[in-house]
Amino acid sequence: MAEKKPNAERTFTADLELLERMFAEGFPWDKWYESPASDTPEDVFARVYKWHDYRTGNRPRGTVNCGGHEFRDTARTLYRTLYLLRPTEVDFSDMYKTGGLVDFCSPDFEFSCSFQLHKYEACVRFYCALQHAAGEPSVVRGGWASCDNGVYCKSELGKKWFAVAVQAMEREWGVYPGNNFCV
Repeated sequence: MAEKKPNAERTFTADLELLERMFAEGFPWDKWYESPASDTPEDVFARVYKWHDYRTGNRPRGTVNCGGHEFRDTARTLYRTLYLLRPTEVDFSDMYKTGGLVDFCSPDFEFSCSFQLHKYEACVRFYCALQHAAGEPSVVRGGWASCDNGVYCKSELGKKWFAVAVQAMEREWGVYPGNNFCV
């Protein structure tokens, strides 16, 4: 079998749409893997979602919180997030002060997410660059990730980026398929 090489021709938007199709029921996996150049879903995910350590202060774009999502299975969601993002460092010592455990962003830094444990339950907060935000911030802000604080992302690309991130963290992944280890 020929070595698989990433397709450098694809754009961020094309990769996001490909990942969305891969997550859909009925994706033709048999035909997909016939091509030696076919990327795995993990390969495509790694091009669309980049781990970023915001604690270093390297935040190239100003962003605003525009929603979030709460997960039902904290242990599996945390494992999936770490498996997919492969962060070089996770600092649990400050997770209650700053809120974030693992942050990730789009390749252009227009959209980002912060994976958090809010009251010990997994959640992700969504952020978008200021030009993609709309609405008026609420005077009283809710603390949980999925609350409506009045600001939302008006970009369709951003909405899709957030939705596919949630799908990735909620779907089962074959971490070690040879050993039948899925999470």
